[in-house]
Amino acid sequence: MNSLKSIPTDIRLPDIYHQVSKNFKKDDFANIWLVGGAIRATILNNPVVDLDFVIQGNAIACARYLADELNADYFTLDAKRGVGRVLLRNEARTVIDISCLHHNGIESDMLSRDFTINAIAMRCQSPKQIIDPTGGLDDILRKEIRMVSEQSFTDDPIRLIRAIRIAVQTGFAIKRNTRTAIRKHVERLGQVSTERVRDEFMRCLSSKSPVQAIHLLSHLNMMRYILVDWDNNNVEQALSKLRALESLVAIILPKKTPDAACEYALGLFASTAGQFRPELEKHLSETVSDKSNRRRRYQLMYVAVLLRSLSVSSERKRLVNLLKLSKSECAMISAMTIIEDLPESLSIAADSLIRKHKSTQADSISSTRARSIHTYFRKNSTVGIEMGLLTLAEILSKYGPQIPHELWERKLAAMFALLDGYFDRYDQLIRPQDIINGNDLIQEFGYNPGQEIGAILQQITEAQAAGEVLDRDAALVMARQLHASSKAKYDQ
Repeated sequence: MNSLKSIPTDIRLPDIYHQVSKNFKKDDFANIWLVGGAIRATILNNPVVDLDFVIQGNAIACARYLADELNADYFTLDAKRGVGRVLLRNEARTVIDISCLHHNGIESDMLSRDFTINAIAMRCQSPKQIIDPTGGLDDILRKEIRMVSEQSFTDDPIRLIRAIRIAVQTGFAIKRNTRTAIRKHVERLGQVSTERVRDEFMRCLSSKSPVQAIHLLSHLNMMRYILVDWDNNNVEQALSKLRALESLVAIILPKKTPDAACEYALGLFASTAGQFRPELEKHLSETVSDKSNRRRRYQLMYVAVLLRSLSVSSERKRLVNLLKLSKSECAMISAMTIIEDLPESLSIAADSLIRKHKSTQADSISSTRARSIHTYFRKNSTVGIEMGLLTLAEILSKYGPQIPHELWERKLAAMFALLDGYFDRYDQLIRPQDIINGNDLIQEFGYNPGQEIGAILQQITEAQAAGEVLDRDAALVMARQLHASSKAKYDQ
């Protein structure tokens, strides 16, 4: 097979490639190849999110230099194998991995890859020609995923999960012999570090259909290596809830296709949440932990649904910790596994709330509703929006297309009020500016430091949100009354 082929004339390399490649050292440029998924995505006219390069030379030094030139972040991904990672500070948080070329040259490098559709290389100095020793171009056109060799799974078993992610993301079919090899080698996932399994699974949750990915991973007996205690017998319950969540997320995030099975429910959700769609998209797409990973809030929601469905509450914290996520991510997932209904006091006047245009800061809101919104977010801290969406997903999963209209409208009215409070009235309802603090209470009244001061300040903040306390004098009056009431109860 002739491995040197001309790139189709109608293929245009993405702007991000040109932005990056022009910043390599001139001495390195002749010895650098673009490889793998970026070429596949370009041929398919799909967005290029990540770039992978191989270099005949010092990959880590090259990556450090590139990071400096692009004012980007640098991480040593694998010091032993010589792999450096550059993380751009653009909106997409583009990842650039640079690794050392195989000692026998570029064709040997491609033959050591996972799948033929990734075993394609383009020399940066000659961008009109590609190296394709395994027939990957033809497999791309046939929309098939084929292993380079069975050894690819024994060399690195994480490729077993990667096959599922690529299949879901591209819509390609996994060839029969490759599926057979996956089943044969699935137990090798037990040899892979928890962190690598977790990272590849989280990437599955950012694919076009996390539900399809989890279904395939379960069908091929891989989920038990991702979430311990996984039981394939209970998977349908989890998938039902995941489908409901995926349908809601698809309305918020771009390039995802919502399930049409519940057209009434999803249509009404779209008209309600759609008024806050840009804010919701930004919120759910936020990374939670440090800048070296790209785990988003919406991915953690899927993990929470799995744990809700497949474990008892006493076991969830242990299972979350086994994923070895950051402390903040573990705390968020643990909070999201608690099922809590939306505040009933916010479900009033559903029709008027759903049909009204997006409110402004000048709009009035009753003290009862304001207090409910403040209390909800104080209790649910950083995951209030996510918990609201998870509650809606639970209801949608329970009723499906037969969901009672009045029930759904009331829940959406409550969700609308929470979204309005969080995105349009945050400083008013969620985190009002402190007008007094603990030192004020100690100086004014001689209170002793302790829990009572914290409780008094919390009630004053709640009254601020409700519009019942507007200035420092009113706050001090309320503090005096609360302290007197507390003292009277204690004296009794």
